[in-house]
Amino acid sequence: MRFRSFGLTAFLLLSALVPSGCAHTSPTLVNGTWFGSGGPPGGGSVELEYEVVGARDSLAITILAEFGEFEAHEIRLESDELRFWHQVDERYDCVLKLQEGGSYSGDCVGESGAVVSLRMRPPHAGEQWMDVRYAADTLTGHRMDIYLPETGEAPFPAVVVIAGSAFAGNDTKEGAYRIIGVPLLEAGYAVVAINHRSSLNVIFPAQIHDVKATVRFIRANASRFRLDADRIGIAGASSGGHLAAMMGTTRNVDTHTIGSVSLSLEGSVGELLEESSSVDAVVDWYGPTTFQAMDACGSEMVHDAPDSPASILIGGPIQENDELSALADPITYVDADDPPFLILHGDADPLVPHCQSELLYEALQAAGVESRLLIVPGGGHGRGMWIDTYIDQMVAFFDAHLKE
Repeated sequence: MRFRSFGLTAFLLLSALVPSGCAHTSPTLVNGTWFGSGGPPGGGSVELEYEVVGARDSLAITILAEFGEFEAHEIRLESDELRFWHQVDERYDCVLKLQEGGSYSGDCVGESGAVVSLRMRPPHAGEQWMDVRYAADTLTGHRMDIYLPETGEAPFPAVVVIAGSAFAGNDTKEGAYRIIGVPLLEAGYAVVAINHRSSLNVIFPAQIHDVKATVRFIRANASRFRLDADRIGIAGASSGGHLAAMMGTTRNVDTHTIGSVSLSLEGSVGELLEESSSVDAVVDWYGPTTFQAMDACGSEMVHDAPDSPASILIGGPIQENDELSALADPITYVDADDPPFLILHGDADPLVPHCQSELLYEALQAAGVESRLLIVPGGGHGRGMWIDTYIDQMVAFFDAHLKE
């Protein structure tokens, strides 16, 4: 890959994972988009993923950028405004130089003297398939991206990854890949980043039907995509964590009845209904597990409200719909047949209280399911969670259950 020098006025727009007014000494993975006049050849924006380390007076950021091919050995960025944790509001001048292996790194110096170290690496060079339609229709919510490691021997163990969106997003697969999938890909896993339909358009159980359809699809097409159909894991964050946990606890469960309400958890999305939707290992990052208990546990969001994400998901206020709410709870289906679980949750999560993970863990333990709970001191709803310490735990968990 060849690069050429160019000047660029850039803005990094932080995602909702980054709270205002916070400084942290642990790295936290966040997302953003680089916009600029001039920009990369061909124009447009460049999607970034970067890591923030340290306090206000000493910041380090790793940027993963997809630039395509252009020439020479130095990229110079002239940034009018970079805001890290919404605290630093000053000009940074950066010079990045080409390093061995094709990455670029260098320091940015702010007007205050703060130093930001940046590293950009080339885009993933392994085989990949984008916007694969897993349900034989044209819905955005029924698409997935599949990435294979750059090295290693096929068939690869696969991990399905699901981003959080309060169940409302229908095009979140890129975020799922960048936040959850990249470290798994680098560890030798095939990554299947998926969309599901939005709760604003269709209520539960449509979302779990979609996720089950993705697993049936990749199992049926394992040889085409060089995947191991016998080694499939799943990981999700927030609402994606809920769906990942639901995939684990409803393994081999179809119709379930509570009171007068019956639901099919398997559904009939796609054309591969004869395939199994079973998963072999689950990582749940701070997902809700029992909706009606969230406010009682303490939450800055009022989940009992009729317009809360949980209420919208089931089609009515959760406290007025006991049966539907319970049918949408992963904890309802816990039994000894469930696959191994790793659950991660911050004890300062303001949106999904960490009691949700504690309750699920207690139920799994009582059923004799292999499970582990990591409560992160000071961890929020994303903040302080996506650091090497915990990402490595996820990788090690999948290594233990999908590789050995």
